Formats: sequence, C-alpha cells, structure tokens
Amino acid sequence: MIVQEILGPIPETDIQLTTTDTCDMIAECAGKLTAAAFDAAGGEADRDFESMVCDAVALYSLSVSAVRWDICDLARDDPMYKGQILMRMMSETSRASYQVKALSGEFRLTPFRAPEIINSRRHTHGGKVDFAEWLESTDDRQWVENLWAIVVHP
Repeated sequence: MIVQEILGPIPETDIQLTTTDTCDMIAECAGKLTAAAFDAAGGEADRDFESMVCDAVALYSLSVSAVRWDICDLARDDPMYKGQILMRMMSETSRASYQVKALSGEFRLTPFRAPEIINSRRHTHGGKVDFAEWLESTDDRQWVENLWAIVVHP
C-alpha cells in the first residue's frame, strides 16, 4: 500500500517474498512492487536508475512503516517492533548511496510527485534515461530536474 501511495496504482502482481523477518519483508516487497510498476509501464529499462528507485522506495517504506506501526495489525503481537524498523531504516540509510538517500528524501518531502518517475521508461534509450527529452514532455519540470541532479552522469 505504501508503494502505491507514492507510485500510483500497480497492476495486481504475485510477489514472492524470500524472508519471514518483518523488516526484510517490508524492504523486499517495496522493491518488488516498484519493479512491477516499472515493468507495467513497458518500454526500455535503465537498470541502474530503476535499481536506485527500488532501493529508495524500500528505504521510504521502512520509514513510513515505522511511523505507522501502531495502526498495523501486526502491532498487536509486537507493539515495540517499530523500534526494530527504525533501527533497520537507520542502518539502511547509513549504507545507502547518496542517490538513494536523496531520492528517498524527495519521496518524503513530495510523495505526490513520485508517479512521474515511472515515466522514465518512455524516455529511456540505449539503457539510459534521457533526462533532457523527459524535461520537454513533463508537467513537473522541477521534479525531473531534481531526479536528473541525483543521478550520476558518466
């Protein structure tokens, strides 16, 4: 649900999780749902960009899950688990690249802009997002400029 809140509707997809730890499940599910959103958009993929987005959405999902833990059904069994989620979020944040941290921060500040990120597929050529082309067709130039600034250019 957190992923759909920021990326918009994601087609129904069967997500197979490889773990039973709640923190791992939050991060893994967020990454797989983000990948499914990109796949549903069709078009060519920029694997590096999309991997960065998946990691940022997973980090964002951990932070939101910690904040919302008290309203989660699982909280009845372990009301203090939100501390574990917060610790995991801090650990992941310290290990994350600058790009992942920056993008996760962008999601926190302006989550309503995130659906535009899926449009990167329409502007990917030769395995790389063409941000200049994307800027010409977006209704949210500032967001695309922010994304472009976050991405490392070879």
